[in-house]
Amino acid sequence: MSVKAGQAQDLAIRLGAEDTRALRAEKQRVYSECRGSIDDLFVAADQLRNRTTGAVDLASALGAMYRATAAVKLIAPGPLGDLANTTARAMAETATANAAVLDADNKVYNNRQSLYRLMREDLSVDERAGSAS
Repeated sequence: MSVKAGQAQDLAIRLGAEDTRALRAEKQRVYSECRGSIDDLFVAADQLRNRTTGAVDLASALGAMYRATAAVKLIAPGPLGDLANTTARAMAETATANAAVLDADNKVYNNRQSLYRLMREDLSVDERAGSAS
């Protein structure tokens, strides 16, 4: 292999590793925003239940959650993105029907836990791929 070919290959490896690190950082940001929006929905639903806020805050939290889960779907298509959408729909249905049971709904709880597990797994897979370069 010539020196130039070796340098080109090294550059390609470095660029690939940098792309992997950048994607992982973006996924961390998107996943963090999604988790925060889910937490915000719980807070808004709880405040509505306790009459310390109005339905507008709940609607705002729902909108933020839908935007955040749409970002997850874009950056992680497949099972993780699908579960983000399913979780958002289940939380929205529960929150709008009866804010009092949002935190007690087993489907919502199980979906959230599975979603968070898939996010962690996705990030650890990216981390291993980045360190292998």
